[in-house]
Amino acid sequence: MYKALNNSTGQTVAIKRVSLDGMDEKEAKNVMGEVELLKRLDHPSIVKYMGMHKDNEYLDIILE
Repeated sequence: MYKALNNSTGQTVAIKRVSLDGMDEKEAKNVMGEVELLKRLDHPSIVKYMGMHKDNEYLDIILE
């Protein structure tokens, strides 16, 4: 987990970085399933999903 600043809003966010290096297809599906679940969750006790960024090496899940 990383702490970051959204330059356009000034909001502090958390970034969960997942390495894609060596990840097989099943593991990749599980990670994307987690992203899909986070998108749907809406509860005061659960951090809010704000987006994601994926490149060849990492998947970054951006949370409040």
